Amino acid sequence: MKNFFISYNGADKVWAEWIAWILEEADYSVVIQAWDFRPGGNFVLEMHKAAAGTEKTIAVLSENYLNAEYTHSEWATAFTQDPQGQKRILIPIRVGECKPTGLLKPLIYADLVNLSEHEAQNAVLGALSERAKPDSKPQFPGGGEKSQQESKPLFPGSCELVPQAHMEKPVTAPKPKRSLSPAERMNLKRKLDGLPPQQLDTLIFTLEPPDGLIPPMPAPHGDRVSALLNWAKGTGGCGLSSLQEILEEIINPQ
Repeated sequence: MKNFFISYNGADKVWAEWIAWILEEADYSVVIQAWDFRPGGNFVLEMHKAAAGTEKTIAVLSENYLNAEYTHSEWATAFTQDPQGQKRILIPIRVGECKPTGLLKPLIYADLVNLSEHEAQNAVLGALSERAKPDSKPQFPGGGEKSQQESKPLFPGSCELVPQAHMEKPVTAPKPKRSLSPAERMNLKRKLDGLPPQQLDTLIFTLEPPDGLIPPMPAPHGDRVSALLNWAKGTGGCGLSSLQEILEEIINPQ
């Protein structure tokens, strides 16, 4: 069974395909009409198979979606399986200005309206996590904290995210990006998949990806690894070669 069925109106096809691409890039499996309903197939049967053969439905919300006739049956099928939203079988993602009404009104949606591409990607992947707790401690909202922090002595104990052995060894500055071979990519993915959670936290702490990009614990290990890889190889990321080097330093400290 695949993870997600993307329910959308034809006017929002570009949004639906972008969301599907982001999900598959993060190693989720997706069914989307634009890619999976092929010539010669029966549209109604394909739609039935998509709704019945996926774990969850993502509704791409817009005025186009809410006003269309055929999209109602798609989200209603998911809604009837989980009317209280406890399993989050129906996940709305708003891509255009609209106000859901009726049974859709109380559902919490992920909002992509007026977001940058990077922010929208984080919002899509974040909507799939069980919690939205950030990776780093929020900034203290009160006054005077900055001056107190500047004079505060460093904590002398060990840090949970950065084991003492790693703190004593300076981390090598990332070298210019180079491309990894397919074999190197596969080996890197295997090492990350088998990495203990504490060492994965150390790797994330060292590389410093943008806040909120990597799903926090207790998100599935595979989701966190996929998000880290997508950031590393993307624009603004550290590069897979740098990720590989830092990972080796963490796994095999000198």
